[in-house]
Amino acid sequence: MICFMFLTTHAIGQSFYTDLYGFKLGQYRETAKNELGNPIQYGKFDDGFVYEAYLLKPDTSLYIIFEYAARDTNIIWSIQVSGSNSTTDVGFKNATLGIDKIQTEKLFGKPTSIEDIGDYGNKWDYDKTNFSLEVNTKGKLSSIKVLDNSGELFPN
Repeated sequence: MICFMFLTTHAIGQSFYTDLYGFKLGQYRETAKNELGNPIQYGKFDDGFVYEAYLLKPDTSLYIIFEYAARDTNIIWSIQVSGSNSTTDVGFKNATLGIDKIQTEKLFGKPTSIEDIGDYGNKWDYDKTNFSLEVNTKGKLSSIKVLDNSGELFPN
């Protein structure tokens, strides 16, 4: 008599995204400046991280923020596209800003956690990935951010 045993496993995948609005995590800082000109705002956080913000639309309805990690401020560590412009494809899952919560959840899935971020609305986080969303106080998608948390997702 031969007995076969079948085991079923459920794998939980990790998703890692590198692109947003035509830029990639890991690109040189100069790439943003060469493509977009001078930033409209920049600064340094207490932890040594640096950020630069650029306008994507002259009417300020769309902007992009790059962060650079303290360990190497010449390499893009995170990219965030924010604003109220609902006509521009931001280059991430065919999303446009301004879609409502229901459409946002259909496109991105149910968030793992939701954090109140005051006047900005809510931050939606997703486990086992490297992106987060912001939904403003009017219930509209207002920001998408990708960051290089590869050390957390894929530890050595």
